[in-house]
Amino acid sequence: MKNTVVIPTEIKQDDFRHWIRWQLVIIKSIVAIIAVLTAYRFIYFSVYKTGRVAEGFANDVLKSFIAGLRFDLMVALYFTLPLVLISLLLLIIFPRRESIYNASVKFAKVYLPVILMVVVLFCVLDYYYFRFFQSHINVLVFGIWQDDTKAVLQFVYSSYPVFTILIGIIICWFVLYKIIVGKWILKTKPVTTSLSLAAKSILCLVCFFLVFLGI
Repeated sequence: MKNTVVIPTEIKQDDFRHWIRWQLVIIKSIVAIIAVLTAYRFIYFSVYKTGRVAEGFANDVLKSFIAGLRFDLMVALYFTLPLVLISLLLLIIFPRRESIYNASVKFAKVYLPVILMVVVLFCVLDYYYFRFFQSHINVLVFGIWQDDTKAVLQFVYSSYPVFTILIGIIICWFVLYKIIVGKWILKTKPVTTSLSLAAKSILCLVCFFLVFLGI
């Protein structure tokens, strides 16, 4: 009589649906971060460009945008590393995969809006920092607070539309939390198809390869 291998019921019935749905969350998160940074780069270029740059250096401008896109990908991959770690748990832990996925969604509802808001705030600060110092944010920004802090705050209040920026930040937070994260990133349809073990392994390796390639 031939020996037969009995596959545990919880492993046999689990077709990695939650893991596949989580990959969609990661991909959408990366796209959202890149979209914010790319939009800022277009705004920055349209405000500070000159006619000579726009007409005579089109190829250089295109190359700079491609280089910027690669940098944005690296930033996005760093920010989504916690999501990748959760993906590992969903891949290797069989019995409680649904519970892990539900807890991960609750975590992402807080984590993703905060991360996207950090990216937006950095873009806003960098924009106004460049207007005054003619340079992007660098280590010198920490030296500003070593001066008279009260004088610095008064200068910022008198020189920049602080209240308009705050209102814009509040609106941006609402859009990020309710629409971008709530209605797009985390709005993934249940997956009905299953992948073979080989396909799942290859897909996992490709995902991690892309992460390390970006880093």
